[in-house]
Amino acid sequence: MEKLYLYALGLALVFIMSACGNNSDEKSSSAQSSEQHGKHTDVGLVVSICAGLKSPIMFVLGALGKRISNHSLMISACFIAFMYSMILSIATASWQLIAAQILQATFVAIVMGNGLSYFTELFPNSPGMSTAIYYNGSIIGRLVGHLGGGMVAQFAGLRDVY
Repeated sequence: MEKLYLYALGLALVFIMSACGNNSDEKSSSAQSSEQHGKHTDVGLVVSICAGLKSPIMFVLGALGKRISNHSLMISACFIAFMYSMILSIATASWQLIAAQILQATFVAIVMGNGLSYFTELFPNSPGMSTAIYYNGSIIGRLVGHLGGGMVAQFAGLRDVY
């Protein structure tokens, strides 16, 4: 039983770090768009494209749910988040950030749409623990990610962080 709790703690930490990275990237993409002399409409597009695309992507992934395992989707979400972060680090124009939001929306759709199912499959005899790991991990990850992203933006001298 102790091994189960250590495994659960490890998964929770991984999920928290994933959510941290995702949420700090959200902050930096809008700040980066404004710092690249983009217009206010560019910043609005960067923020809203992800929000508009994640629900349709969730529906598509839900339809493919019987063909693709939750584990495969969560692993692919890690690679998608890594690719998104790499694009953010080398982007030189607002249009690149806008196009990268497709990756961000895909990552968010996988984590939000399949995250709870993934943890429930890992702990089939402990539905309360799997739910607690998912929700608490995502809340802590969002909190730390937003705070960390804002602190990094402040330290880097980015003025407009939304």
